[in-house]
Amino acid sequence: MIALNYDKQIVFILFAIGSDGNLAPSADDIVRFDQELHQANERILQEILPEMGLPVDVPTKSQILAYMPQMPGNNPRLQIRSACTFFINTSNL
Repeated sequence: MIALNYDKQIVFILFAIGSDGNLAPSADDIVRFDQELHQANERILQEILPEMGLPVDVPTKSQILAYMPQMPGNNPRLQIRSACTFFINTSNL
């Protein structure tokens, strides 16, 4: 069992999206990818989620990261903010 910063299934999905067809990642590959996600996004998540009234917990952060690649914006900060808006606007559907 590997310990990750974000929800394991979300990390797997994001890895699969960006893995160029790696169908057999090692635990080290997944842990490294999770660490890269954390380094690239955690500070921004910690800042933006509370600004938008969202909890700063693993499920919410993971879901925001799952939405992020499809969100408008030319940098991670804008994509995270857009993902938060999408999260809020779809939470009661």
